[in-house]
Amino acid sequence: MNVVAERLARQYPESNANVAVRVLPERFARPEEDQYRSNALGAAIMLALVVLVMIVAAVNVANLLLARATSRRQELAIRAALGAGRGRLVRQMVTESLMLAAIGGGAGVLLGTWAARVLAAMRLPGDLPVRFDFNLDGRVLAYAVTVALVTGLLVGLLPAVRVSGAVLDRTLRQSRHGSAGTHGHRIRGFLVVAQIAFCFVLLAAAGLFVRSLFEAARADLGFRAEGVLNVHMDVGQLGYTEAQGRAFFDHVDRRVRTVPGVQ
Repeated sequence: MNVVAERLARQYPESNANVAVRVLPERFARPEEDQYRSNALGAAIMLALVVLVMIVAAVNVANLLLARATSRRQELAIRAALGAGRGRLVRQMVTESLMLAAIGGGAGVLLGTWAARVLAAMRLPGDLPVRFDFNLDGRVLAYAVTVALVTGLLVGLLPAVRVSGAVLDRTLRQSRHGSAGTHGHRIRGFLVVAQIAFCFVLLAAAGLFVRSLFEAARADLGFRAEGVLNVHMDVGQLGYTEAQGRAFFDHVDRRVRTVPGVQ
């Protein structure tokens, strides 16, 4: 295609001097090939926002698990006194975290399946047969399972390592509702600060989207938009040649001008 473009540029320098050729898969050119780059950018932005939401949820769950693990210090200390090693205690708490992640991931897949059916039932206005296909295939399910398990593992490791490393004698002597220690408070404080920071990022992004939509709705078009009808027709899809298309539009223009009240 680059060779063809170069030959056309040499043969028709006035019209093809600065024309480049770009080849892309057909499914990415729907409904128009010019939307390939904007669709990719929009998908990347949405994916980044989804990642931020997941991080906020993971930090929230990690903070809750850390607080719960702190309240179970005496239970873990008794298990350690009965012979359970630190690795076994960590495996127990990580297993609980993975079970929680599996339940949450399963609920998310069910909710995603329902939302996909709702989106698939939507029909865009216009004549283009655009259909949303959000069916969950094996790749999507594998991605969801992997993300849920990795998130559960990372979220569960912090409280597991933090609590299982406590001094056995001090923990057994400490009151059940005693202080969790300055270090534990610092970790939970850091998680709270991180969660608030990510929430502010999401709120700022949402505010920018709303402001952009509001500004686009009242943008100055350079003319009065009231009473203006914009019609787009691609007669090439009906097999018209360029000459036939120009004749057709001239005919439509003459017919519309005869309608009373139309400028």
